[in-house]
Amino acid sequence: MNRRLIFVILILLLILIPLIILFVLVDRSGPEDERGWLDEYSSDQEFFTALEAAYLIKPLMTDWNQDSSITSFSGGYLWTDDPLYDVQADGRIRFWHFVVCSPSSGKWVSIEVVGGEVGLGVSDKPWGYLDKECQSVPLEKIIDSDEALRIALDRTGGVKPSNIHIKKPSQYSDSDVLISWVQTFVLPEGEVIRIEIDAFSGDVIEIVGSFESDEINLGSDWHR
Repeated sequence: MNRRLIFVILILLLILIPLIILFVLVDRSGPEDERGWLDEYSSDQEFFTALEAAYLIKPLMTDWNQDSSITSFSGGYLWTDDPLYDVQADGRIRFWHFVVCSPSSGKWVSIEVVGGEVGLGVSDKPWGYLDKECQSVPLEKIIDSDEALRIALDRTGGVKPSNIHIKKPSQYSDSDVLISWVQTFVLPEGEVIRIEIDAFSGDVIEIVGSFESDEINLGSDWHR
């Protein structure tokens, strides 16, 4: 009888030990210790304005942390001339990168939208701990990227930007402190133009041109 009991116990141990090891390994390999797309889902739509993309990532960011909010974002690849990632004529872009922060957890995470695929914890530095206050972009108060693009295209004669991003100071409260859209254009002549637009009013703040490393302020009234 004792031998049979010992045999049953040994069999149970042989079954349980691998399960315990697997549980420990899975527990230690949580999101904080992995790279790549930690969670993802997809949409049938491929191209988005900034606010459309922000709406798309909302389920993933709130699953990550309920109090999470968008602190910065940019659209269009900076390092490729693949036309697949160009800004479209309607202001929609295939690629958006967001930085999302959570005050309660004291952490931030990257979320990307690539052709309708949404990934949490992406980019070279996919997450980290907050080293300053978590400051949200007031999405409900700013103009969308397609409107910012329309304003800029009036100045560039229809040349589309290579990328667009939101720029904000380290501290601000409501609309009395500036948040702006910054768009970069490469003109056929080889000159690089940077147009900065007030994200609340749509007013052109600054237009800067650069050629062979020399920068010049072209003034807010510049037209190509």
